[in-house]
Amino acid sequence: PYYALAEQNLGARAIVTGDQLPASDSFLIGNRRTVAAKHADVQTILAAMRNTAAWARDHVDDVVTLTANLAGLPAPIVRAGLRRGPFAADPISPAILQRQQANADLFARLGLLPRPIDVASAVWHE
Repeated sequence: PYYALAEQNLGARAIVTGDQLPASDSFLIGNRRTVAAKHADVQTILAAMRNTAAWARDHVDDVVTLTANLAGLPAPIVRAGLRRGPFAADPISPAILQRQQANADLFARLGLLPRPIDVASAVWHE
């Protein structure tokens, strides 16, 4: 929401955006041993996150109000910020793996990674 706030209050505008870059995603990261040892707990947390995301998709006005109150931001600014991304907590799909592998390959070509990596080998499957 702070980008939307700067746009509204300061007249800020993007000089460069990430539109030309490969798409990116956000992930939860866990230690393999811990995830394996606490499998039931991880499943409970993931289910709660998915339920919360589903609730948020169905109650956007409530999310705007809650977030605005907690962050001390105007509701229209929060709403603008929330429009920029989905409410989701989904498993990693083949499409996400493909997208992340493309990013990793690009980073390796640019020398940002010391060697190419296989993204799929790092993914935990439920």
